[in-house]
Amino acid sequence: MKVKKKTFDENVLHFPIGTKPKKKIFDESDLPVSIDTKTKKFILGKDLKIKNSGKKEIVALENLDDESIGKLVVERIKKAPDLGISILSGETLTKVQSIQEVEAKSPIGEELIEIEKRAIRMTLEYLKKKQ
Repeated sequence: MKVKKKTFDENVLHFPIGTKPKKKIFDESDLPVSIDTKTKKFILGKDLKIKNSGKKEIVALENLDDESIGKLVVERIKKAPDLGISILSGETLTKVQSIQEVEAKSPIGEELIEIEKRAIRMTLEYLKKKQ
């Protein structure tokens, strides 16, 4: 029987057993998922109302106008790690370029908005199941 040699995967965080990473691992719930109906401020996934816990009530994504969704997406891009976004042409967009595309309502910006809307829906589903 042949034993496979273990390899180091640079795409996975590695740290010694029994220690914690020094850098905080990115958590999708740290990004905004909606807007507060009263204050008009962004609401992070971790701040959602869960079973009358006194946390924030949210506006459903479907009830937000295009301008609010655009602002929400820009805020999510600002708060997310800058990993770059690769598009089919082979180009990689930075955070700044991504924000410019969303604000310009370009075809790439519209696609970024759709991607973020899917990410918000998946985050909300995950948080519901976690209750």
